[in-house]
Amino acid sequence: MSANKLSVFLCHASQDKEFVRSLYEKLTERNADPWLDEKKLLPGQKWDAEIKKAVKLSDVVVVLLSTNSVSKVGYVQKELKFALDIADEHPDGTMFLIPARIDECTIPARLEELQSPKLYEPGGIDALYSSLAVRATSLKRLPFGIPRRPSKRAQYKPDEVFRELFLSMYWDNYSVRTAKSRNRFGVAIAGVDGVGKTSLAAVLSHGRLTFGDMTKHIVTPYRYKISLGNGIFVIEQFESSHTSRYAYAERSLHSIEQEADLILFVLDHAKSTSPDCSRLFQQVDQLGTPVVVIINKIELLPADQIPELVRLVKDTYGRLPLPISSVGGQGIRQLEQFISHARRFYD
Repeated sequence: MSANKLSVFLCHASQDKEFVRSLYEKLTERNADPWLDEKKLLPGQKWDAEIKKAVKLSDVVVVLLSTNSVSKVGYVQKELKFALDIADEHPDGTMFLIPARIDECTIPARLEELQSPKLYEPGGIDALYSSLAVRATSLKRLPFGIPRRPSKRAQYKPDEVFRELFLSMYWDNYSVRTAKSRNRFGVAIAGVDGVGKTSLAAVLSHGRLTFGDMTKHIVTPYRYKISLGNGIFVIEQFESSHTSRYAYAERSLHSIEQEADLILFVLDHAKSTSPDCSRLFQQVDQLGTPVVVIINKIELLPADQIPELVRLVKDTYGRLPLPISSVGGQGIRQLEQFISHARRFYD
């Protein structure tokens, strides 16, 4: 096992090998050193001894639960028992054993007290990645979740995306409009939790407002309402509905409708096509205000994967998205140009 990468033992049933192979590749791409028998065992090695050695030397054991593994009598149960014994040797609170369900199955009694992500549901794999990232940080391993640096042959070119975005998108349908507030152009930032809306607003303010300052600018019913200069101000909605944190309350939708001349609908690469994002997008898209789709956090993706993500989001939402990084700065200049150009379409 690599001394610098997070070592992850994948405990699973042989019937789930296809899923586990895919997970193995994803973990490898994200700077982990996963252990899978068919990848690590060499001819002539005593597999039982090597598996026990691998479990003992691992930083974390991911127990992949399924209807196959929880009902199977045999080596997978022996493997799990050994992993539980090793876990008992760690201090309380150590994130050594992570059960993860790959289908709708019963959690073994010995694992019930541990939080178990559902990998077959939207957001489940991201929850697992988050736990692995925390474990990597606690052990001072290489950062988990940062993909390998892409080759120079496939560099992402934001200017080309911006030109296509502006020329192909919204303004044929909104050729002449009147700003909803005199001498002001309202830009609403919308999106589910965790996609980087607040950090984006902080970047757009050019340092006049930091992430921590946002709580000082609460203007009901907004989380904040800040001026970007040139008659442009940005709002982020504060109030979600009582039934869902991923749906806006009627009050918030009304405030967007009354004050926003342009809506920036923010996704990130991990949540780009989730049902929660789709539901929220449908809410804001029905307001009749131009909606620009933004993909944030592209610094976490290899550059050669961004064009495919752009195509996927375009197919899902019917909008050509603008990929940006509010952390790394990629695409921010293009977004500011887009907002300035959009302002000119209002009398």
